[in-house]
Amino acid sequence: MFSHLHLHTEFSLLNGAIRISQAIAKAKELGMPAVAMTDYGNLFGAVEFFSTAKKEGIRPVIGAELFLPSYDDHTVKTYKRSQDFYWQVVLLVKNKKGYQNLCKLVTQSYLEGFYYKPRIDTKLLAEHSEGLIALSSGFNSEINHHLFHEKRDLAVEAAKKYASLFPGEYYIELQDNGLDNQRAINGELVSIANEVGLPLVASNNVHYINPDDAAAFEVLRSVQLSRTVAAPYDQMKFSTNGYYFKSAEEMERTFDFCPEAISNIPDIVEKCEYEFTFGKYHLPKYETPQNKSLDDYLEEVTFAGLAEQWESIKEASHVTDDDLEKYHERLRLEIDVINKMGFAGYFLIVSDFIKWAKEHGIPVGPGRGSGAGSLVAYSLKITA
Repeated sequence: MFSHLHLHTEFSLLNGAIRISQAIAKAKELGMPAVAMTDYGNLFGAVEFFSTAKKEGIRPVIGAELFLPSYDDHTVKTYKRSQDFYWQVVLLVKNKKGYQNLCKLVTQSYLEGFYYKPRIDTKLLAEHSEGLIALSSGFNSEINHHLFHEKRDLAVEAAKKYASLFPGEYYIELQDNGLDNQRAINGELVSIANEVGLPLVASNNVHYINPDDAAAFEVLRSVQLSRTVAAPYDQMKFSTNGYYFKSAEEMERTFDFCPEAISNIPDIVEKCEYEFTFGKYHLPKYETPQNKSLDDYLEEVTFAGLAEQWESIKEASHVTDDDLEKYHERLRLEIDVINKMGFAGYFLIVSDFIKWAKEHGIPVGPGRGSGAGSLVAYSLKITA
């Protein structure tokens, strides 16, 4: 049965007019077994989306629509209007590895690739494609761009390129939102899919719930683009009221010329089986020397730290060596609590971070704003 696999929520900031609860409620109202969340460049709403969908008995498909600069290097900070373009590709999570890879892609798009938009490139896709399903996207995909400009040979090359990045998991996406020439382009897309040997999938690139919401959505877009609603602009993308949450019947009628694009959807949904596990901590893995246990190593470095700081403690607190055993007893109690909670690895990471910060002359302590930012940087360093 049909499910929407390309949908933008409120987390497509100023470019999606659907609250997560609305998307789930609409899917349930229309009897759809699943729905995807594919916000622009981020996974901000993934946990809320997953939890809400599961609560309502709807299968959540987690994904994102990412941007690739047409010159295919996410680190280059340039953009020439009418010469450079931002291609889009929709990525859906199949399993844990896919979720981890999508997180890496999104993270790199902001840390290294942000230039007006968070961007990746095909090199990053090649490194992190495992566990992901890719849909070619719509008007702003590389394939559609070439077809709109009557460069079919380049569209075929693009299809082959993405297919090689996602072997067996790359789908040519068909959309019909009422744009000029869109149906003719769909015919070309079907032809290319048959020529290259790629499966098809139908979507509606949903940005709002009902057709009547199109006007309100244009207001939202105007805020994003810093223009008035009445001002002309050159983006055809949302020039119709056809980007709403269509029913399965509407989608089946629209794509009756290509039943495969509808029938492939349950297979895609079935592949997307990743689920969040709540109630467990997911801390970075800390490698101890000589294969020591985390608990034993935490005790070792903690007592070593106390010994190193003992003279300073005596000077600051006016204690004597006779008090050392009391400190040992308290330290054993604290370590026991930490180990029972399973936080030994976390405290070892913090310990190493403090050493690293001192080596780099970074102040760390209560109220030190730079310390928090540095801890993030250090965490990224050790988990890369």
